[in-house]
Amino acid sequence: MNALQTLDLTIGYRAARRAPVIVAERLNLTLEAGELVCLIGPNGVGKSTLLRTLAGLQPPLSGQALLGGENLHHLSARDLARRLSMVLTGRVEVGLLSAYELVSLGRHPYTDWSGRLTDHDEAVVRWAIEAVGRCSWRGEPSVN
Repeated sequence: MNALQTLDLTIGYRAARRAPVIVAERLNLTLEAGELVCLIGPNGVGKSTLLRTLAGLQPPLSGQALLGGENLHHLSARDLARRLSMVLTGRVEVGLLSAYELVSLGRHPYTDWSGRLTDHDEAVVRWAIEAVGRCSWRGEPSVN
């Protein structure tokens, strides 16, 4: 099964009392799991609009974006967060969070309403930090 697929996807913006602004239309693509894809092009051609649409941050004007065969715009926010993530290029202010605390925020879709981490969540956070090489930022517990 395809990891991500679009079917006649039209992306752009809806404006109140105006016709939609179409950035790109009739987009048909298929991405397989584990495939590395590079999206390049000049400023203003719709790269960010496409990524925002594929991440569920904005709705398509028409067509579908399928994640594992399911329309990603019909998935609950929790299910989408468990299956898809996006790293933007803008700088994120993390305040006084340690590296460990910042990485543990990625477990939020898997925790209960209080956000409490289980032993399994803690192990996943340690694995993630080890997978990229231990950070020497302030305050994080030892990763042994």
